[in-house]
Amino acid sequence: TPQSAWFAEPAWVARIAEVLLDPRARARGFYATEVIDTDVRTGRWRDPGGIWRLLNLELWLGAFDRSSTPPR
Repeated sequence: TPQSAWFAEPAWVARIAEVLLDPRARARGFYATEVIDTDVRTGRWRDPGGIWRLLNLELWLGAFDRSSTPPR
């Protein structure tokens, strides 16, 4: 996928920050959020492929991980 080109767009930078720097994502501790925060502020990704994988992981976890959802 052309994630380098996609992720250069301001809308994508904002969406990635929204997903990967969300308090729930930070609490998982799967990756260095301070590095992602720096990349968001500079508008340049050190590893667009890695960001693509993390974005998909967080979106998947958000859709299917019910461990932190209160019972009904």
